[in-house]
Amino acid sequence: MQLVAPTWSSETIFLTKNTEYHLRDRFCFEIRDRRTGKAVGDHAALHRELAGSVRFLEDEVSIRAGLPAPGDAMCFRGDLITSPVLDILVC
Repeated sequence: MQLVAPTWSSETIFLTKNTEYHLRDRFCFEIRDRRTGKAVGDHAALHRELAGSVRFLEDEVSIRAGLPAPGDAMCFRGDLITSPVLDILVC
């Protein structure tokens, strides 16, 4: 399997255990519950800009300004941090 780096002109979907975060141009425009497939209109990350990612390691925390990778938590402006990303889809 070849990893494809998302571009911000494309839609990128970040999957966590319970949630799909749909982003375009670094902004979250749609959030879906992975169990039901239904949109979550009142989620705190909706319409926020992705600031970077956070990876919690055994004895340290790694903060990056770039795109999250699987294993990283997404960090949105306003200090919102998600659970770790499991997969990334580029549409």
